[in-house]
Amino acid sequence: MKNNTTGLNNPLIGQAHRFQCNIEKGWLRMGVISMTVITGVTLTTTVASAQTETATTPITQSTDVNAVPTSAEKPATDPDTKTDSNQSQAGDSVITNGANSSKPDGDTTDSGNQSSDSEKPTTDGSVSQPDQKPADATATPTVPAASPAPTATPAPETSTPETPITDYQFTQNGANYTIKGYSGSQTNITLPSQYNGGLVTEIGAGAFNHKNISGTVTIPDSIINIGHDAFANNNITALNLGKSVQTIGNDAFSRNPNDKNSNNSIETVNIPDSVTTIGDRAFANITIKQLTFGDSASASNSKVETIGMDAFSGNQISGTVIIPDTVTTISDRAFTNNKITRLQFGDSDSNSKVETIGVDAFSGNQISGAITIPDSVKSIDMNAFAKNQISTAVLGQNIDMIGKNFFDATTKVAEKDAAGNYWTLNLDSNGNLIRTRLTDYTYALNSNGTYTVTGYTGDLQKYLGNDGQITSLNVPGTYNGKSVTAIGNSAFADKGISTVTIPNTVTYIGNDAFTRNNISTVDLGQGVQIIGEDAFSVNQIGAVKIPDTVTRIGEKAFTQNQIKTVDLGQGVQTIGKDAFSVNPISGLVTIPDSVISIGIRAFADDDISELTLGKNIKIIGEDAFSHDLKNPKSLNHIGSVTIPDSVTRIDARAFANNNISELTLGKGVQIIGIDAFSGNQVKGIIEIPDSVTSIGDRAFADNDMSGLILGNKVQTIGIDAFSRNLTKSNSRNHISGIVNIPDSVTSIGMNAFANNKINALVFGQNIPNIGLYAFDSNDISKITSAKSMVSDQYLSGQQAIIYVPIDIKDVKDNQIRNVKSAIEQTLRAGNTTGFNLGDKLTFTDSVWSYDAATDTLMNHNGQILAHNIIFRFSSNGSGNYGTNELIFYVTQPGIPQSDHSAGVPPTNPDTTTKPDNNTGTVEPPVTPNTPTQSDPNTGTLPPVTRPAHPSDTTGVPSVTNLPKPVRHHTTDITTPGTSDDTTALGHRGHGDAAKQPQTNPATTNQETTSQSDTEQQGTTEKSHTTSQTGEQAGSVEQQATTSSAATAATPSHEAYQQTMMTKQPKKTATAALPQTNEDSSVKPTFIGALLLSILGWFGFARRKHGQD
Repeated sequence: MKNNTTGLNNPLIGQAHRFQCNIEKGWLRMGVISMTVITGVTLTTTVASAQTETATTPITQSTDVNAVPTSAEKPATDPDTKTDSNQSQAGDSVITNGANSSKPDGDTTDSGNQSSDSEKPTTDGSVSQPDQKPADATATPTVPAASPAPTATPAPETSTPETPITDYQFTQNGANYTIKGYSGSQTNITLPSQYNGGLVTEIGAGAFNHKNISGTVTIPDSIINIGHDAFANNNITALNLGKSVQTIGNDAFSRNPNDKNSNNSIETVNIPDSVTTIGDRAFANITIKQLTFGDSASASNSKVETIGMDAFSGNQISGTVIIPDTVTTISDRAFTNNKITRLQFGDSDSNSKVETIGVDAFSGNQISGAITIPDSVKSIDMNAFAKNQISTAVLGQNIDMIGKNFFDATTKVAEKDAAGNYWTLNLDSNGNLIRTRLTDYTYALNSNGTYTVTGYTGDLQKYLGNDGQITSLNVPGTYNGKSVTAIGNSAFADKGISTVTIPNTVTYIGNDAFTRNNISTVDLGQGVQIIGEDAFSVNQIGAVKIPDTVTRIGEKAFTQNQIKTVDLGQGVQTIGKDAFSVNPISGLVTIPDSVISIGIRAFADDDISELTLGKNIKIIGEDAFSHDLKNPKSLNHIGSVTIPDSVTRIDARAFANNNISELTLGKGVQIIGIDAFSGNQVKGIIEIPDSVTSIGDRAFADNDMSGLILGNKVQTIGIDAFSRNLTKSNSRNHISGIVNIPDSVTSIGMNAFANNKINALVFGQNIPNIGLYAFDSNDISKITSAKSMVSDQYLSGQQAIIYVPIDIKDVKDNQIRNVKSAIEQTLRAGNTTGFNLGDKLTFTDSVWSYDAATDTLMNHNGQILAHNIIFRFSSNGSGNYGTNELIFYVTQPGIPQSDHSAGVPPTNPDTTTKPDNNTGTVEPPVTPNTPTQSDPNTGTLPPVTRPAHPSDTTGVPSVTNLPKPVRHHTTDITTPGTSDDTTALGHRGHGDAAKQPQTNPATTNQETTSQSDTEQQGTTEKSHTTSQTGEQAGSVEQQATTSSAATAATPSHEAYQQTMMTKQPKKTATAALPQTNEDSSVKPTFIGALLLSILGWFGFARRKHGQD
């Protein structure tokens, strides 16, 4: 097999070389095929080889256990030496495990593993080579000879050999035997377990007493009973008790201190689990240092029931002694005069069965600290725990007898009942037991027989050996068998408490009950109904869950904590002042439907971002959810508020300085207090419900309101109620349009609507008391009032442009008469007559002066030469209507009165102009911007365009268009009240003038070209504009020559506006109107038309070319 395998390896290597050298596709495929064939042969051969070698495997596996593994050179073996099957298998294993190394020819060991490992093909088509180099064929492998198994040597005996049976005397007890005596003299003895075919089960009384036995005594497991004095008065130093001993008799191993031959000294005693009774003095006075009950470390399996008198007295037992759970009686002096430092009854006090503790049972030890007597104990006799260092003893609840001095006088003794109450125990003069309740608390008896806990003393804690301080408080639920239903005022204030649990029996928590502690968690019982003022204030509480039973939360109940989340129960009705203020309460706060009243600052200075108000709230107190800008810990930032219909009163600053952007007022609100919603971001139109009667000072100041609808029952509107403060960046109120003051209003405070954008005022039937600057700095241009009222102290500083028409009859020389009436008529909306100016008008201008007695304006520079001059004045009187733009214009005969009242000035092409006496410049044509409406009380006024500066004419409507000097306009002129419809602009013209916008084919062509040929816009735009200019000029000339009547009747500025209508809708087509005048004579020519046609055709052709 070896030669065959070697022969196949060489062709395989050659084919691999051929495969690597030929990289052409054909050769590659052939190489793969060859490789496959050769590899197949190799694998087949390999398998065959493996099968051939495997055939020898059963020979090795069936070798006799005495056979030695074969090799090229067999070692000499001893024919008498035999090995067991395990040794043979081990030898075979050594040989088999060596399969990974090369073997010489003729090796008969299992080589199947070697073949499969050394010749297994790899993934790349090659055969993996052995890990080790093949051994030389002449080398002889060394196989260790099998050695005989060592002869077993018996283990030495660990126990003392049994004493010769002839040293004992026996008596028969049934089928078993009892040792009655001993005559031997050995130092260490091991008692026999059998005799004469029977078991030795008992050691008779005194069997080994005074036998001078020394060393170790071993009691066999067959022994059940050890009689009285069985091993007393010897020199025994060690003891091994059998695991079947049940009874250890009186004085069984004791030492008599008065007998010099009595010297038992056993330092370690372990009482087996089997023992049930330990007799009197069983181990007395033998210097025991370590005592344990039970075979294991625990006493849980011990069966001891009775520990006799003096059983372990007079020893040196130290450390902890654990009394087994099964013990019921600890007799007199059982453990007296030892060195015990700690005493434990069973694995746990609750499992102990001790009932009786005798006289001096544990006296004279070193027990210290606190001990707990199990509930099972019924009697403790005199001096039971005397002469120790016990500080506190807690007795079980079933004590019915105690002996005199059962504990030292320094030991604090208390009994604990089933309810957890502690009682002190004493004896009266007749020896009767007296119990006195011991507690950490003070109580007051209620009229219904229940108790109120009124304070904390820590007496019990001190009595029990603690320092009297408390960190984790569980308020007691009962006292003297009655329920504790209340916690008194300041009961637990300033006690350093960290956690509090309120029992379900408590219904009332008094004022300051837990204030100024370190409370981090509080568990409110399910019976609490009222939480008093400051009950939990100034603590570290992180979260609060109010039970559904709670109906009232007092003032400051949880203020100044670290509360982040609050869960209000469904029964809360009243939330008191500052109840949850100054906390980091964040996120959503939900006020349940049961709540009726939210007190002052109830949630102020928190970090609330969302708020849901219950549907039954009636009163929201002052600062209830406010944000104090001066307090860095005040972080409320509520984003939206919906006031339920149940709310009747929103008190001062209830929601001040939050981030409210959406506000909905319920239909039941009657009073909105001072600063109720000031300093927020309330947007849009705010509708004040019809139920509201009073709006307090600054109630909605410093917001972002754009509109206002006042309810029909509002009576008072406070100072700065809706104002905007120009010095604050976050004050952005911009109420615009018409503000209707309902008939119910009787008072409007100072600055109530100042610095808004109000356009018109409509006053109701009642004349209100209007404060100074109430509507200051708005855009008011129209006022409707049914009853007579004077504008004193509320309409100053308006920003509107007011156009006042002056009858030409009131203009004489250098005077304008009836000024006041003209202004009043202009400001009055419709035909109302109720609004009047004050007696004194002030016009701030150095050229003009006003005479109130004659109601006349006088020009100090001379006579007024023209009646169509534009005058500009300012009126800043604090007690009158004031505006920054008061413009007078002169009307003329022939214009209907309706046009005058509408503020439409006449136009006359024959009039001339002169420089403005105020500025020395010629004013541009303007048209008065008087809003028109069918109903002055309810109509919507059009926006008013105001120049940025008094001399700025941009946006000012035209009054008249003067023919000379010619003005070349480059900006659009807006005429308020004039339709944007281009078909209406020529309504005063005649003939072809009205058709002017339709006679420009170049314009039409340009529009078409712009829409369809955007690629050529930059090229053709200039040509189109030139053509358009010619067409427009021709149209103007045609208008001038066609009808002189039309020229005379139509002002030149209207014809000019008609010409403007040929302007292209796209601003990119024409940037300015042509600079010409009506004296120009420019006519279209055939060449121009031809040129226009050629350009149009050229554009079309080019477009066509682009499409092709």
